[in-house]
Amino acid sequence: IIAERTIGAIDGFSEVDVQDLFVVPEDGPYQAGIGYFGIYLDHGDVVEEENETNNRLQTEITMVLCQEDEYEGNSTLGDAALIELATTYDELSVCPEGEDWFCVADVTAGDYSATATFALAEPNDRGTDLQMQVVTANDGVFDRIVGFDLAIADNAAVEFSLDETSDVCVRMFPNQSRSTNSYSLRINGLD
Repeated sequence: IIAERTIGAIDGFSEVDVQDLFVVPEDGPYQAGIGYFGIYLDHGDVVEEENETNNRLQTEITMVLCQEDEYEGNSTLGDAALIELATTYDELSVCPEGEDWFCVADVTAGDYSATATFALAEPNDRGTDLQMQVVTANDGVFDRIVGFDLAIADNAAVEFSLDETSDVCVRMFPNQSRSTNSYSLRINGLD
């Protein structure tokens, strides 16, 4: 039981509007996936009723858990995590209401690709989709957008060209603000 509330008695076939807020404790134990949220009225059948079978309401919910990755604190361009070209970074995750920024410093002129590998999770594809934006920056200050992938699909990829040396930064963010997903990220030069 997460929380208990007491309201006064009501007459049969009457309705009462109760609006309440409770917080699910952070310390679990929870697992991502399908779960159930239930509300019980007159839990111990203390109040004698003509119908004792209508005191429970439950609904199926999808539990989405977010595990912070080792780069957390990289939620703005100014706080971007520094990474290297041609290196795959695994076990990254974007938490609800968040975004991740990664930058490669002093990338020379040429053709490149940024790829994020992830899978959409059933049953809420849009809720687990991640978006990618690639920008250039100089001394941590935004310069210009060089590409983006906003498709609803597994993975995200952007190919882009640089005319001069600059920092290349990737912004990863969820399609829906309350969503989360884990992913791998790699920025490569194209041959």
